[in-house]
Amino acid sequence: MATKSAKNLAARYLDLLADEGYRPGLDGADDRHAVISFKSEGETFLLFVDEDDDNFFHLGSWFEVGDLELATAVDRANELNEQLRVVKTTIGLEDRVVRFQVESFLDDPPASLELIERAVIAARSAASRFFEPARTVEHLDA
Repeated sequence: MATKSAKNLAARYLDLLADEGYRPGLDGADDRHAVISFKSEGETFLLFVDEDDDNFFHLGSWFEVGDLELATAVDRANELNEQLRVVKTTIGLEDRVVRFQVESFLDDPPASLELIERAVIAARSAASRFFEPARTVEHLDA
């Protein structure tokens, strides 16, 4: 599957993001994997590049859970996983973070800027829904 090294694919992503003004950085790389970070509207996103499967697209973001009880966080993550397409929501119990990950397969890597931006919007939307105040159900007295 892999036709280009992760470094070459990572360089293509770095150029693509830089051309659009995202100011990406290479957070880590070896011969097989790379992690690219960039910010969009003040929020940090990671783009994971895998030489062994350059057709696999993986973008993620994360937030601290804060004072939210872990059981509530897990319930919210499960609800989002049932309701949303493409975004996986997971809870890191030990580090108390919620992760939002968008994964897909590509016909022709690298992902287009349009796909990257759509993934950013999907992750941001999932985060917004995760942290929105719990809705209360109003009961009508009969």
